[in-house]
Amino acid sequence: MSKHRNFFRSSIGSKVVVGVTGLLLLLFVVMHLGANLLIFDSADAVNAYGASLRHLPLGALWIARIGLLAVAVTHIFFTLRLALANKQARPIPYAKSATVQASRASLSMVLSGTLVLAFLVFHLLHFTLHKVGNVLLSLDTIGRPDIHAMVVSAFHNPFIVMGYIGSMVLLTYHLSHGIASLCQTFGLRGWRNSVWVDRIGPILAGILGVGFVSIPVAIWLGLVVP
Repeated sequence: MSKHRNFFRSSIGSKVVVGVTGLLLLLFVVMHLGANLLIFDSADAVNAYGASLRHLPLGALWIARIGLLAVAVTHIFFTLRLALANKQARPIPYAKSATVQASRASLSMVLSGTLVLAFLVFHLLHFTLHKVGNVLLSLDTIGRPDIHAMVVSAFHNPFIVMGYIGSMVLLTYHLSHGIASLCQTFGLRGWRNSVWVDRIGPILAGILGVGFVSIPVAIWLGLVVP
């Protein structure tokens, strides 16, 4: 038990936890975007997907939501631990500049990650628990929760649209740096492919960011209607 505890307290252990939780969160973001893009298909596709999630057995949907929050909090906690460790380090003079840069980069990732987590909580309160704003979830013509109409209605509010876009910009920034760090943690970044690995993060993050932002923008412009 003490070995495991010491491992997670170590720098290597913290990096592994950050890497694994980061990978889980990245997979969620990709799958969530895929589901959200159903808004461009049809109301039936969106509502059918929502109904399938609600009918998962043994409360699996809420287990997944709570698990997602736990993973996000764990990710931020260990990222903060690494940032503080870098800040408190006492390197030899020639390594001082690199350590300061690493500390600032880690702290910026903690800040952007924390803001994205705050958005996630708001997102659940808004679309899942209906505790924020005037969100009404009616039923469609065959008795399913009309998620399509709810989303379209919500994104006619300019403040919601701007807040969503701003949060997605933060997510894009966080992912653009996080994906490269993820590759390095799992040993996928070497001196031969470092340039390509460093490009993958911004490119993939940009694609995901554009995908998410396209939804509120399209609705606001009237390209998607109930």
